Amino acid sequence: MKNYLLSFLYCLIYLSITIMGFGALCFVFDAQTYHTILMTCLILGLGMSLFLSVWFKQDELFFLLFLTLLTYCFIGFFNRSDYSSNSYYNLIAFPLTCLLYPINVYFLFQVTSGDSFFRTFLKKLFILSIEIVVIYFFTYFVPFLLGPSAFLAFETTIGKILYFSFIRNFSFPVVCIFSFIICWTLTLHRRQNTPEQIQACVSTLFCLTFLSFFLISIPSLFQLSFLAGVLCVLFSLLQISHKMAFLDELTNIPGRRALMTQLKQIESDDYTLAMLDIDHFKRLNDSYGHEVGDQALRTIAATISQHVTSGTLYRYGGEEFVLLYPKKSIDDILDQMENARVLVSNSNFFLTPNSPEKKQKNQPYMASVHITLSVGVTQKQPLQSYDEVINIADQALYKAKQTGRNKTVYNKAGKFFELFRADNY
Repeated sequence: MKNYLLSFLYCLIYLSITIMGFGALCFVFDAQTYHTILMTCLILGLGMSLFLSVWFKQDELFFLLFLTLLTYCFIGFFNRSDYSSNSYYNLIAFPLTCLLYPINVYFLFQVTSGDSFFRTFLKKLFILSIEIVVIYFFTYFVPFLLGPSAFLAFETTIGKILYFSFIRNFSFPVVCIFSFIICWTLTLHRRQNTPEQIQACVSTLFCLTFLSFFLISIPSLFQLSFLAGVLCVLFSLLQISHKMAFLDELTNIPGRRALMTQLKQIESDDYTLAMLDIDHFKRLNDSYGHEVGDQALRTIAATISQHVTSGTLYRYGGEEFVLLYPKKSIDDILDQMENARVLVSNSNFFLTPNSPEKKQKNQPYMASVHITLSVGVTQKQPLQSYDEVINIADQALYKAKQTGRNKTVYNKAGKFFELFRADNY
C-alpha cells in the first residue's frame, strides 16, 4: 500500500509543479511564445533524460521513456485533425494505443534480458514496430476492407466494448482504464526489490501517462502531463547520479567522495576523525568467501550507524571506514567511539547466504563470525589540512594494528595513546 500511495503523491507533486510553473507563463507570454517555450523544455528534457539514462546505464528508464515518447508521437500522428471528428481514430487507433501502452510497460520493461543494450533495444523496437503496423492496418485498411455497412456494425460493436457507450459524456475507453490499473499494480508488485528512485519514477510516469491520455481532448493539459513525466524521469536520473557518486553501493552509506566533499566544506572548523578497520578481513574472505565478507561489511556499517549518533559513518575503501564528528573534540567522542567498537567486538554475527543454491540447503546461517575492529582517532589541529588529519588517523590505526589489534589508539598533542587493549583473537 505504501508504494501505491507514494506513486499518487509523486504524481501530484510533479504535475502540480509543472502546471503551476507553466501556468504562470501563460500570463507572461502570448500563446505562440508560450507554446515555443513549452516545446523547447519538452525537447531539452527528453534529450537530457535519454542521454543520462544511457550514460548511467539505466536501461529500464531509457526504454520506458522511449516507449512513452513513441506513444505520444504515434497519438500525435493520428490526432493531426480534430480529436472528436475522426471516428476511425476514436474507435481503433487511440483505444488500441492506450490499451497496449501499459501492457508494453509490464512485459517489455519488467522482463530482464541478458543481451546487450543495443540488441535489447532492437528487439523491443521490433515488437513495437509490429504493434504500430497492426494499429495502422486496423485504422486505415479495415474500414475499406469491410465496406460502409459492415464497418458501421463494426463501429457499433467496438464502441460498446471499448467505450461502454451507455455511459454518456465519457470520452476515454473504459477497457483501457482496467488495463492501466492491472498492469500498474503488477508493475509495482514485481518491482518491490528495485531501488526506490527507479520504482517511484516508473510508477509516477505510468500514472502521468494515463492522465495525459485521459486529458487528450485538452491539448495544453495533455502536453503538460507529458512534460511532468519527463521531468520525473530527469529528476530521478539526477538522484541516481548523486547516489552513484556519493553513496557506497554495497553498504548504502556515504562513500569516500562524500567524505572528501564534507571535509572540504568543514576544513576551517574543528572536527574529530576516526578510521576503523576490520581485523583479519582477508582471513574472513578466504575462509568463507566474498559473499560472507560483503555481508560482514554491510552488518558492521549498519551496527555502527545505529549506535553512533553524533558522527557520520563513511566507507573509505575495502574494509576501512571513517567516522567524522564535526565540531567535536576528541574527548567528546572517545567514549562513544569505544562503546561502538566494543559492541562490535563482543557480538557474534550470523551471516546467511544470498545465493539460491546455498539457501536450498536449509542452513539457518552460513557462519557465526566473530569480528573485531581496530580504530585510529585524531582531532584536527589549527592549520592542518584534511589530508594531514587523515594521515595522522591512519598512523594511529597502524599502531593499533601493530600492537595487537582490537583496540583504539588516538593522537593527542602529537603523541599516540592506547585507549583499550583486548586479547588478540
